[in-house]
Amino acid sequence: SGVTIPAGGLTGLAATLENGDVNGDNAVSISDFLVLRSVYGTTRTSPNWNENADLNGDGSVGIADFLILRARFGSSGDQ
Repeated sequence: SGVTIPAGGLTGLAATLENGDVNGDNAVSISDFLVLRSVYGTTRTSPNWNENADLNGDGSVGIADFLILRARFGSSGDQ
């Protein structure tokens, strides 16, 4: 409420997703864990690489990414 959108639309609108939201649904849940688990141990050069599962951006999906997901489990971003 209190938001007016001009006829030309919006530009530069920013959105924030939770770190740990691997599947992009704006919540950190079992679905994200299942995706991360399916690509655990992969790197950027792996055929089944999923950039979204590399939560710390180090180029591989490993324990550090799992720990980020675990810390944020159950949280959600702006609705």
